Amino acid sequence: MNAPQYHIGSTQVRIAACLAAIVALLCGPSVARAATMSYSLSMSNDYGWIQNPASDMAQMAAKNKTSAVIATQYNNPILELTNTSVSANISDVKLIVNDPDSAINALKVLQGPPGAHAVGQFANAVWGSSTKTIEIALPTPLAPNASLFFTLNLTPTAGASATWMPGFQNSLWSSSTVSPNTNANLAVTYVDPSNGNATSVSNLQLTNDPNQMFIQRLMSTCCNSNTAASTLLNASIGGPSIVTPEPASVVLMMLGSLPLGIGFWRNRRKLAAVKQAEAIA
Repeated sequence: MNAPQYHIGSTQVRIAACLAAIVALLCGPSVARAATMSYSLSMSNDYGWIQNPASDMAQMAAKNKTSAVIATQYNNPILELTNTSVSANISDVKLIVNDPDSAINALKVLQGPPGAHAVGQFANAVWGSSTKTIEIALPTPLAPNASLFFTLNLTPTAGASATWMPGFQNSLWSSSTVSPNTNANLAVTYVDPSNGNATSVSNLQLTNDPNQMFIQRLMSTCCNSNTAASTLLNASIGGPSIVTPEPASVVLMMLGSLPLGIGFWRNRRKLAAVKQAEAIA
């Protein structure tokens, strides 16, 4: 006598499908959640203007500077880094100058989260030996919508060529259309709050791409039309996504498999009971 065969019934299949549909509706169609890092960088030779770019008073103050003051400030730009991401926090910032004839020999944090400080040769003093890379540590992370202000002193490197041009426009970004069209990179370390992982990226290249930046110049009114202009540059850059495991996917798989597992377990018990009855008979 052949033992009866048991199969998973349509009831179990329907239960599995219903549970899968419920979980899918509750958790959404995505299979991964991503925390995206994004940030904007502004540069200017006027601290007041970069803090209040829409202020008429700040613009007038920038216009009233003499050409000599503006020329000096071109080598001492103010930089503002703003965390524009939704949830990721920035814990470290590096700026790398790629121009072979330009260097940085001063770094000062002007405004930022508590404890923000320069790392390395500028840790205890504003001035130091020339360097291509600067770093600012943020023990208190730069949260979304918060800004970090710092200033640099840009100088020529030892043995710089006669074609070296002063000013942050020449040292930090290139107006050339030749690839890679950049003189600086910004590297940030950011933390995804969903998993606490820190990731370092260097994906901001200062270019003259009009889709990435906005440049505004204010001609001075103090002297004559030949006086140099104050400059404000804004660049908004979207960083990479941090992909983290999606708990809903795991829950969906477990709940979807539960009725099937119960069906197999019941069938095995029934089959064992039938075999035992046959053996007794």
